[in-house]
Amino acid sequence: MYARAWLSRCVAVVVPVVLAAGGCASFPGKQLPQRSYSEVASLGKGPAVDYDARFLTQGIENAMAVRIFQEQIEQTFARAEAFETFSAAVGKAPCHLSLTLENRGNMPMAFISGFISGLTFAVLPAYARDNYTLDVDVKRDGKVLKHYHYKDHMTTWIQFFLVVLTPSKHPNKVVRGVFDNMLLNFLYDLHQDKVLKPPPGPS
Repeated sequence: MYARAWLSRCVAVVVPVVLAAGGCASFPGKQLPQRSYSEVASLGKGPAVDYDARFLTQGIENAMAVRIFQEQIEQTFARAEAFETFSAAVGKAPCHLSLTLENRGNMPMAFISGFISGLTFAVLPAYARDNYTLDVDVKRDGKVLKHYHYKDHMTTWIQFFLVVLTPSKHPNKVVRGVFDNMLLNFLYDLHQDKVLKPPPGPS
């Protein structure tokens, strides 16, 4: 019990010291092709869809992060002109997308790295890696037509000398770019596969 209380006090002191003393810079993993809005828009609009979104952190629902993820979905879908219409709902359109984004970053390693960096007032760098997976089930009338799976990551460094990079490489900005490109890759593949092409009518 005493060890746990001591650890909690250390976290409360060390984390603010690292953030205050150091600069913070994040970098996208670039595991996926870099897609553009114009590239996706050139494929044409798909039909009207609705969607649901989930965000998991280490397998646990993250209510705060899912709001950020949903904002990114709305922005990416709109700018890419991907569908005739889209809405966060279930059952309003024949075609439905179930999107799940999960972060499987190494939390213990990030904590240890941050703790050591804090003891040196951010002279030694702190390091963290967020590993993201995006899974999308594409459905029509409740039946799954196809499953899509994507992986990417973001690395973040905190160190005194990174102050100059913080404005352009801020974690919030970089992670939104990672989410955006994962979604663009999905939209590109979805259009190329013609999964949502209307089924043939009766002969």
